[in-house]
Order: sequence, then C-alpha cells, then structure tokens
Amino acid sequence: MSANATEPLQVVPRERYAELVTVLMHQLPGSLKVIGHLKSNQKSEKWIMCVYVDSWPDPCVVLVVDNIYEGVRSANMDVIFHAVDNEKLRSVLSSTKVLQWQKTISFKVLDEIKPKGSVLKEEIRADVHICENGEKLHKGLLPDGYRISPLKKSDIDSVMKVWKFGSGRLRERFLLQVATHFSAGIYSEETGNLVSWAIQMYFGAIGSVNTLELHRHRGLAKSVISFVAQKMLQCGEIPWAHVEDVQTKDVSQHMVTSLGFKKSSIQHVWLICNPVK
Repeated sequence: MSANATEPLQVVPRERYAELVTVLMHQLPGSLKVIGHLKSNQKSEKWIMCVYVDSWPDPCVVLVVDNIYEGVRSANMDVIFHAVDNEKLRSVLSSTKVLQWQKTISFKVLDEIKPKGSVLKEEIRADVHICENGEKLHKGLLPDGYRISPLKKSDIDSVMKVWKFGSGRLRERFLLQVATHFSAGIYSEETGNLVSWAIQMYFGAIGSVNTLELHRHRGLAKSVISFVAQKMLQCGEIPWAHVEDVQTKDVSQHMVTSLGFKKSSIQHVWLICNPVK
C-alpha cells in the first residue's frame, strides 16, 4: 500500500482489515463506527466497501466508502471516517480524488469540511453511549406472556412498517443485517406476533429499537437492547448506541443509562453534501 504525490489516500486490502481494527481499538471511542463497518465485512463479504488510509501501519485518517452491499448499489456515496488529526483530515478531504464531488455524498461522523461547489446540510446529530460491562443489563427477565429470540427474516416486513428509514432499498440491507449481525425480537405468546425488537446495525451500533404501542411500559425495549448487548460482549465486541438529538432524547438517554451505557465524549453527525448545479 502506498499513496502518491497527487493522491493522499491509499487502499487497504481486505486481508488487512483485521490489522486495521486492532489499530483502531486503541483510538476509541472516535473509531467505533469505522470499526463497525470493518467488522461487518469480516462477518460477510457481502458487505462490500472500499477502505482508505493516509498512511500505514499508523494511519491518522481512515475513510470508508460503503453502502455498496451486494445486490444493492447506491447512486450516491456514503462516506464514514475517523481521524486523530483534524488538520490532516481537512488536508486529505480537500485533495483526495476518492470523493466524487459531482455526486451527492452522505457524510457520517463528519467533523468539518466545506467543499467548493457544494452545499452541506445536517441531517442527524446523536450522542454515543457505550456499555463498558454488562452488569446492569437485563438478564432473561420478561413479563409473563412473552418470549425473546433473534429476529427472523420473516419479521422484516413488520419492522419496515414502523421504521422511519424503511424504504425498499434499505429493506434488502436490513435482511442482510439480520443474517449477519445480532438481533432480538420479543413475541407475544398469545398471538405469536413480533411486538418489540432491536438489531446490531451494519455500522456496529445497537439500533432500530421499537416496541409496538400496546406493549409499551413493560420493559421490553430494555430486554431487546440487553439481549443484543450481551451477545456482543460474549464475542468481544463493544455494545454502543446512538441517542439522537430529538424531542424524545431524554427518554432514550434514561433507558440506555439505566442499562449501564455511559455517554461518551463524542457525537456522530450525518451531513449531506449536494453539488451546486
């Protein structure tokens, strides 16, 4: 791997993703999301991505271009990155040819960039909460009349109906997540219907948490989060979750902190960069 005088980034081959994860584990919590993407590819080659660094074996900037999972390709670019040196990051982003500015680019975990000929719009901002150990997680405690297990592919339509990102293209990605990542579903023993769920997202966080209205206020959301977090801890992964900066933020924050998740020093920000026509 080597960069050149005109391109500051170099490609990381897939066989070195595990080495890169080891390096990034020493740069937590800022590297959590990039680690999540790399581990997705390690779980299944169907998670296709291009990974770049500014240097090797001690990178200051890591950039992942993904959302090109097998069978579902996006016309836009999704970019996730981590940097330990913000000045180096700005220099790399302003000079790299990896990013195609004529396309719409969805930046995730973005600190600061103002590309020429483009307009930035903030979509989402979220605090990152991390579970350092499983002491406060619910351990198999469910109210009478419910059972818990990993989600099934047949559950996807039920999830998509209420998920705010449940479009057709994302449905295929969700199917792949269920097949390759940890998940939890709580089912009514009376009807057999799915009533509460959570899943480890393709970028590593526990997300898509929801409980149907008729089954709320029974601790089911805490149970599905705990189920997924325990599976992650058993495999040596770090459970973490986003708490979005929205009106219900206090409710979500109280729920995850009650399970032992602690608010970290970082936020994740999603920005859309649209080319000016």
